Amino acid sequence: MKGTNIGVAVQAEISNEMRKVLQSAVKRAKQNNDSFMGVDALLKALLENKDVAAALSEAGRCSSTPLPAQLTWPKFPDAPKF
Repeated sequence: MKGTNIGVAVQAEISNEMRKVLQSAVKRAKQNNDSFMGVDALLKALLENKDVAAALSEAGRCSSTPLPAQLTWPKFPDAPKF
């Protein structure tokens, strides 16, 4: 086929801030003995980011209490361990 470019590699890059968010989420998952990074760890890491918190505050979606303090996840002592 004329004009088709086959074998071109594209590398996506993320910002340093996003890299920090992902590292924080992985660290949080490890602290919780999770074998993978779940949505809860990612959400908490995002909410710790000052830019995300500011955007939510501007949108009127959070109170004066820091968001991570509002997010408490229940512990289930009888839950199976994986």
